[in-house]
Amino acid sequence: APMPLICIGPVCVPISAVLPVVLWALRPLWEALPAPMRERIAAAVRPLLAWLDHTVFSKLRRLFGRPSGTGAAAGSARAEQNGASTSASTAPQAIAAFSRALALALDGSSGAVHAIGSTDELAAARELSAARSCALVLDFTAPWCGPCQRIKPHYAALAKKHPSHIFAVIDVDEAPELQAACGVLVLPTFQVCRGAQKVAQASGGVESTLDTIRDVLDQARKGQ
Repeated sequence: APMPLICIGPVCVPISAVLPVVLWALRPLWEALPAPMRERIAAAVRPLLAWLDHTVFSKLRRLFGRPSGTGAAAGSARAEQNGASTSASTAPQAIAAFSRALALALDGSSGAVHAIGSTDELAAARELSAARSCALVLDFTAPWCGPCQRIKPHYAALAKKHPSHIFAVIDVDEAPELQAACGVLVLPTFQVCRGAQKVAQASGGVESTLDTIRDVLDQARKGQ
């Protein structure tokens, strides 16, 4: 299901990343209240706080690498719902086939955009980027993100113009662990990597956002 979000101009931000900031900003007002009043308010909103800890703050703990006690169970449940076990999603044969598909696309100068859905696939793409001395361009997106969908054809066109580099898309609904590992907080976000090293990043759903990516790729072309 789509996560609650706030879209501001060309970017979408999960509400789970905004609410803690709002609560922190209200802290001085809370501390100025008399202690008995704070106790009454706390008792009244305790069910809400429990819900926030279970939903909003548990997401933040996963995002910043501090899993809650039920994080592993939640991940297993998500894998079972998708009809695949963790071992199946990271099978060596599947990763080898994925790497071959990336290599064939580079050799054929197809300019294709590849879908990356697991940490193993991302690692394989990074390894190929290092081996071929080419850039790996990542588009972090989601189906419910309007700015992401609007910039999608421009990203595909950019991939066609630079077929000697690897272009990929990561659906954060399908692979939230990749969003967390790459430090992505807003959508859409684009990252350019050389192997495992990130060399550029830009966020926003307008075509000019891709200028940063173009500049990096053009500089790489001049250096060849």
